[in-house]
Amino acid sequence: MEDCRTVVDVIHGNKKISLGRIASAGSGFYRWDISPWVIGYILGVEWEDVTVVYTDKKYSDMSYQGKYLFSDPEATPFEVMLTQVGDWMIEYESDRYKQQRLIAFSNWPTTDPFLYPETVTNFFIEMRPGGRGAYQKDRCHFW
Repeated sequence: MEDCRTVVDVIHGNKKISLGRIASAGSGFYRWDISPWVIGYILGVEWEDVTVVYTDKKYSDMSYQGKYLFSDPEATPFEVMLTQVGDWMIEYESDRYKQQRLIAFSNWPTTDPFLYPETVTNFFIEMRPGGRGAYQKDRCHFW
């Protein structure tokens, strides 16, 4: 959650990051509010399949009903965790800055353990440079 808070504070020009505090971030003072030019956040990294499977096996039968997001009853525990993170980020920005942005979740299809329908697999194979495509799972919902 600390990374979410840092990102929100940075785009609102309200963060000082010391060198070494966050290994992947630049250091310095973020004083300029760029939030009018930010439409949303894309949360995620290349999650390892073992992380997703471990989370799903360790925490079964989970659901989440937050202030802004809720999980579908069929959501996996990993998807529930993503819903919680997104909800927390929306709530933090709403409370602190009285603003909200779109939330999206990202991952590489090659690193996740999910089975994709043949049509989706063929779609990725047929993609040409410059094309755009997306695969969506509707298990995280907005109120």
